[in-house]
Amino acid sequence: MLKRYIESYDIKQPATVFFRTFGESWLLTGFLAYLSIWICNMIGVDGSESLLDMTQDEEERLSKYEFVLSVVFAPLVETVLFQIIPFELCKKFFKNLNLGFLCSFLIFMALHFTNSIDSGIIAGVGGGFYLGLIYFLFREEKFSKAVFMTVLIHTAMNFTVFAMEGL
Repeated sequence: MLKRYIESYDIKQPATVFFRTFGESWLLTGFLAYLSIWICNMIGVDGSESLLDMTQDEEERLSKYEFVLSVVFAPLVETVLFQIIPFELCKKFFKNLNLGFLCSFLIFMALHFTNSIDSGIIAGVGGGFYLGLIYFLFREEKFSKAVFMTVLIHTAMNFTVFAMEGL
């Protein structure tokens, strides 16, 4: 089933892939946001509560750099850590990009739980799946294109989240 879904993407049209991936990821994350809020309410947990213990001063200082960190820096660094490294290691040692996709997705998801339960579910599953998918789709064609498209989608996702928080 996943193979047929992946084959439905036409990588010869990067703009179409960008908009399709961006749209699907937002539909998935919207559904996951609703589902995670519902589950947290059912079990009596505040899923939006930060899992990191930060003082008010630390939170204020962090917010000054949040845009640059979220929209510029994070997509670049996370593409290296969560897509390039897992994919390339799995390709080199196991000759298996499918395993790279799975590792990429799981690592991305696990590390996004440090922000909050909601963030882990929403960003981890929605973002991790689609960013891994983009890298996977374009990797065989050209490494630089895979990196560019992954960073571009990640930047667009983070920018949208940042813009929505300001509403």
